[in-house]
Amino acid sequence: MLFKISLYTSGLLLFFLYLKPFKKLSFYFSLYVFSPILIGLSWLIDGISGAILGSLFLFFFVPSDVRFENNEIVINKKFGGLLGRCCDYEVVKKKMFLFEEKAAEFNFDKNIYLKKKDVQLRENYLEIHLVLKDYDLKEDQYIEKDTTIFVLMK
Repeated sequence: MLFKISLYTSGLLLFFLYLKPFKKLSFYFSLYVFSPILIGLSWLIDGISGAILGSLFLFFFVPSDVRFENNEIVINKKFGGLLGRCCDYEVVKKKMFLFEEKAAEFNFDKNIYLKKKDVQLRENYLEIHLVLKDYDLKEDQYIEKDTTIFVLMK
């Protein structure tokens, strides 16, 4: 948190330093000045136009929502904006400590949180085991459903 605040304040300071002898770099630093103003306006506008405007600027600042991670892969919940559909996930393979390769994308109709034992990486697909709870109105009780998702990887 402290790092983000110091990064933001340094961007604001650099905007004002590069403003007088106007340089191309001041366009980049203007993002630090105008993004809070536009996000505030989108909050005040309300409705669909405010949500679209807010999504455009928040897209660059929202951190990854990691749902599962091990030494080989990472499963992230994708950010679809304020009006995006629910539960799009992407599978990313780790390569050489620093690089990543997008291996697959899938959609599931519920939010999932995975444990180490739930995900198994096979040769060309990913096997995800879930236990879902559903409410049965006729019986007035919860029913657990054992579910397996197979995600084909590139």
